[in-house]
Amino acid sequence: MSNKKSRNNLLFTPGPVAVNDAVLKKLSEPILFHRTGRLLDIHKRISNKLLKFFGADPRYIPLLITGSGTLSNETVLSSLIGKREKLLILSNGLFGERLAEIAKIHELNYKILEFDWATNIDIQQVEHELRSYKPKFVALVALETSTGMANPVKEVGRLCKKYGAILFLDGVSAIGGQNIKISRDDIDVCTSVPNKALEAPPGLSFICIRRTLLEKKLPKPTSYYLDISRYYTYLKKYQLPTTPAVSAIVALDKALDLFLEETLNNRIKRYKVLSRLVERNADDLGIRFLLDERVRANGISTFYLPSTKYAERLNNHLLRKGYTVWHHNYQKLEKRLRAIMQISIMGNIAKRDINNLFKEIKSFTSKYPLDY
Repeated sequence: MSNKKSRNNLLFTPGPVAVNDAVLKKLSEPILFHRTGRLLDIHKRISNKLLKFFGADPRYIPLLITGSGTLSNETVLSSLIGKREKLLILSNGLFGERLAEIAKIHELNYKILEFDWATNIDIQQVEHELRSYKPKFVALVALETSTGMANPVKEVGRLCKKYGAILFLDGVSAIGGQNIKISRDDIDVCTSVPNKALEAPPGLSFICIRRTLLEKKLPKPTSYYLDISRYYTYLKKYQLPTTPAVSAIVALDKALDLFLEETLNNRIKRYKVLSRLVERNADDLGIRFLLDERVRANGISTFYLPSTKYAERLNNHLLRKGYTVWHHNYQKLEKRLRAIMQISIMGNIAKRDINNLFKEIKSFTSKYPLDY
């Protein structure tokens, strides 16, 4: 899968990710006018491929949005949910909290069922809230990127179906890398992006939504750009309401071809093999894991280091050597776990890249021993 790439800045981050040269090449093609037949044909092809990417049947509609995953999340929350309709947000990390921030800004009638960061979502508590609070909508982050935790999508989907709630899944980091299929898993609306497990450049995001949700009477729009009904109207002509990220769309078409050729199952297998290699290397050096292996994401490995200062020094060392990982000091985690380091293998990453990365990490830890 991996091809020759620049050694100046190899991304081991959970988005954006290292992109295959065949996809990058598409970015250099001449710019297309967004109302021309050629781009409309590409948009039509992409729509059909996105349904397969999401694991959706023809009852769903895929919408392209120019903007990050947060933009698509805000489009869903602000367009679909009326001011009086109850929304239950399940949160155990930064991006669950972000959904609540968006709901607050749009003055939605929401309740947040909050769990500690890096802690499992308790399905029994979720069922209790569905019985007692009786929300019309439930929002869940499939893969909480802040900690690398994979949340119980299938279980929440079954509960929402049982209690008649509409499930909105933030699948930004998960779709294409986790075993999620929105038709099978009772998901009504789901968002994602190209620059995670789809291994394409950033600049776009997607909404895959049940057609019936778009064809019912929607709340009065509170935003021009985020009005989901406008995207649906334009999709009928395979256009978009405003000038889109044209080059990113052309590159996306190629990335979807590569995904469908590899298949979801094989991409997951590749991610698991590479992540296990990351974890074995880390374990050999005595680097500690944040999460139990049962809830770790397929494509993101999350560790904690002795201190924020140590993490920053290691990060700077790796940057000088041409490797970018992600580190952060999350105050919501208990003090000993706050110095987070994440190594993601989503994207154009090979085993040799991982081994070379850990040669540099070993070089650093030899000079500056881990002292937990």
